[in-house]
Amino acid sequence: MIGDRMIVTVEVIYPEEANVEWPILKDSLNSFEIIKKELIKTFFEEGSSKQSLQITLTNFTPGTHIIEPLPVKILTSSNVYLLHSSKLNVLCKLLSVDLTRPFNEIQPSVSIAYTQEELFPYKLSIGFIILLIVIFLVYTTKPHLWIGINRQAPKFYKQTITELKKLERAEDIQNRLPNVLRTYINERFSIPSHSATTRELLIQLQMARLEGDTLQKLSTILITIDKSKFSRNTIQFMDAQILLNKSKEFVKKTKPIN
Repeated sequence: MIGDRMIVTVEVIYPEEANVEWPILKDSLNSFEIIKKELIKTFFEEGSSKQSLQITLTNFTPGTHIIEPLPVKILTSSNVYLLHSSKLNVLCKLLSVDLTRPFNEIQPSVSIAYTQEELFPYKLSIGFIILLIVIFLVYTTKPHLWIGINRQAPKFYKQTITELKKLERAEDIQNRLPNVLRTYINERFSIPSHSATTRELLIQLQMARLEGDTLQKLSTILITIDKSKFSRNTIQFMDAQILLNKSKEFVKKTKPIN
């Protein structure tokens, strides 16, 4: 049938030490269009091998078509043998149609009217999908709306900045800085920070979708001070100033929205 695919297979059995040289096939074979070519090599028997060339063809022209023999060379160490495949005759036929029988008249499309009650579930589904899209966009672009921020709290922000400015000595920074930050976090993110360990606090802030860099900066501050208290060593002045500057950056980075 016109347009159908057919597979032509050419097999060659040859000595194992010999080589096979197949003809170079491009996009067509005589009047046929080549869709796919695949070369398969298998073991035949002791001392012999077998290669199979599978060619997938198609043709869109009715009539009898000829596939001419394909030349195949067998190359040994001493001789070259030229083989040819068999000649093939292929008949391509059109789909037979009985034109003596009348065609059934194609009926026009029938419009169907839906009631509002029937359309309501579809409208409800569309509205729900739109709502989910809006929620997703707000959740991904403005996460601060989802983490319990007290947006009307500029006063505690200013108080935190003031408290940070009062910290000058390394000892004050080591002892008072964690409490200042925890008070700020408690107001800023509505998290009970004073009763939580450093690890618990960081986990809660991560769940509140605090940005990774900002969370990492806060983690460095709190863990460094925890280690110094545990070892009962006073932080060096320069190290304390670095922690203080990072704390100021953290507070400014998370400044509440008015």
